Amino acid sequence: MAAERGGERRRVDAVIAGLGGGAFLRALGVLQIGSLGVTASGFAASIVLARALGPAGFGAYSLVMSIGTTIGLLRRLGQDYAATTHLAEGYVAGDRRATRDALGFYVFVSVATSLVVLPPAILVAPWLGSRLFGSDELGLPLQLYLAQGFWAVVSGWTVIGLQGSRRVGALVSFENASTSTSALLPAILALAGLGVVGVFYGQVAASLIACAAALVVYGRLSRSDPLLPRIGDLVHAVVRPGRGLWRRVKFGLSIAVDKNLVSSYNLAPLLLLGVFAPETEVGHLRVALSYMAIPAVLLSPISRLLMVDLPQLRVESPRQVRAFFVRVTLLAGLASSVIAAPFAFGAWLVVPWIYGAGYIESTPLVWALLLDAATLGLGVAAGPIFRTYNRTDLPIRASIAILLVGLPATVAAVSAWGAFGAALAYALMMVFSRTVSYAQCMRIIPR
Repeated sequence: MAAERGGERRRVDAVIAGLGGGAFLRALGVLQIGSLGVTASGFAASIVLARALGPAGFGAYSLVMSIGTTIGLLRRLGQDYAATTHLAEGYVAGDRRATRDALGFYVFVSVATSLVVLPPAILVAPWLGSRLFGSDELGLPLQLYLAQGFWAVVSGWTVIGLQGSRRVGALVSFENASTSTSALLPAILALAGLGVVGVFYGQVAASLIACAAALVVYGRLSRSDPLLPRIGDLVHAVVRPGRGLWRRVKFGLSIAVDKNLVSSYNLAPLLLLGVFAPETEVGHLRVALSYMAIPAVLLSPISRLLMVDLPQLRVESPRQVRAFFVRVTLLAGLASSVIAAPFAFGAWLVVPWIYGAGYIESTPLVWALLLDAATLGLGVAAGPIFRTYNRTDLPIRASIAILLVGLPATVAAVSAWGAFGAALAYALMMVFSRTVSYAQCMRIIPR
């Protein structure tokens, strides 16, 4: 009996060691708890907004978010991913100049892209709403959404500093507080009857509060950790970003192109549905997406940790990377399937119960989105692998090929089946993307 227990214990220890050891699992556990808080806040907010705004109002809100996110892609040059990777490497090496240059690069690119993209976008926002989507009520909410980008850089550098220095507990606390505030204030204004415009006024107020909190958190962090740059250094980086700027831009841009192309899988079906169908159908699709996003959020901490851990593992134990990648991917794939299936089977009862009877038409869409949610784990480690081995060109090529086929297919599916066609097109593009990415990763990781 004792021998059997000893054997079981050794097998458990072997599994833990294969997943990166106790430190990785402890950090994963902390991030998982934090993700539950973020998920709960976002889920509760989506319920309140869906009920308070109704299908048409919630559809208008979803269109504003999708248009704003699409414009925001022009500001995403991969500076956050590049800065996190380089900050983690510099922090492990004890190189203060490297950490300063990494965060300085993030600040410089974020400020520069905000100044180039946001002012003209804010000016043309009313035209976009009225001409492209046939609604004069989308202009002001879209302008309020875009304005938040001017000060979002402060929260961004705080998150990168906490993540890159492996202060997981502080990272979770900061993100949960920010998410709760950004969920609470818009929900309160929506319940007060201020409609879609009130929701975005609430977002502006919440983002300003998060900015102030980020200044306090990072100020304390930089004073206590000599490896991290001070706030004054980051402000100075707006005009003097430090060494290796263009190398970092090239690295970050390769990440951004891939991320932005993948984001198109989600944005394109929603936007095309907004062009061809009433806002009510957009609201139904948005509810289905929000509901089936819960399993995805539960797995996101794994990818975030791998952004830091894989570069370290490649430096310290390069021969272990391949086996580590396979174990994490297979376990995450199994977990995503197990988690997603109950959500889909219970949708016919849960969706109208929590969102309201007006969203009963969202339930068939969940079955199409199950394809996406159940295969999420297959791609959870792909992004960090591409960045670690500097092969971000591979997913870019795959995404371009998928979109060249997927976008015309999405137009046809939306025209034929409306919201269900949009959901199915999105899910299939994600499945193809993850399958191809897994195969590409297996080719580039040394045996």
